[in-house]
Amino acid sequence: MNRYFDDGQHLHGSHKSCRLHCRAWALLWNFTPWHPTTTRKNQGWRCPAERLNQHRYSECWLQNLLISDSMGGYRSTHTQNP
Repeated sequence: MNRYFDDGQHLHGSHKSCRLHCRAWALLWNFTPWHPTTTRKNQGWRCPAERLNQHRYSECWLQNLLISDSMGGYRSTHTQNP
């Protein structure tokens, strides 16, 4: 991850654009499927997010990303409707 940000010019611009870029990169990194060999070595979990959560919402990795992102994190302390 450090090499990605250090070698490129990804952190130029406003603080908000940098934060959004980092968030997008992290989401893709955590939800894109691994190679089948790596999946077998990780007890059938197909990406880091599935292995961490021990749950797969859908067979489609993009659906898993959208569902997980829309939940806002189950450990979030803020409520959606205060």
